[in-house]
Amino acid sequence: MPPWLQLMADSLPSLLYAGLAFTVPLTLLSFAGGLALVCWWP
Repeated sequence: MPPWLQLMADSLPSLLYAGLAFTVPLTLLSFAGGLALVCWWP
């Protein structure tokens, strides 16, 4: 296996964790903000 591919394979779990840890809360906040804006906008 090439060294660059081994590096990607080694860093995949931490990269996935960081992606999920930041993406999911931001998505939920965005969804809640949009829902609040749509529901309470006159």
